[in-house]
Order: sequence, then C-alpha cells, then structure tokens
Amino acid sequence: AASDLLIDTDAIVNADISTDRVLVRGKVTGNVTGRQLVYVTSTGSVKGDITSAQVVLEPGSMFTGKCTMSQSE
Repeated sequence: AASDLLIDTDAIVNADISTDRVLVRGKVTGNVTGRQLVYVTSTGSVKGDITSAQVVLEPGSMFTGKCTMSQSE
C-alpha cells in the first residue's frame, strides 16, 4: 500500500503487508512492515513478524512472531 492500510474486524488476510501505517482489527497471517506504525487492536491478530518504528499491541490482541523496532525513515 502507498500510505495507510486498515484490516477491518471481519477481514482475514493471508499475505505480507508493507506500508507506512497499519491498523489491524482483523486477522493477518504474514509479515507486517509498517514504516511508521503497526497497531493491533484488541480484536486483531497477527501470525508473522512485525517490523516498524512503533508497535502497539492492545490488551486482548493476539501476536505470534518476532517484533523488530526500526528507526522511522
């Protein structure tokens, strides 16, 4: 995606994601790269690695993988 991406509550994504900011409310299976921010809400889940300058995992969210905090571009 070119800038921001929203994975809404009922969405199921089986793909790698790379964009500036990612908001995950649904389910993602794949690596997620948000150059500025990856935000996983309490209804969201990520099975894969997260790479971002900022990562937010709300209580109740599910995450399985490796998290790498990188500097923002």
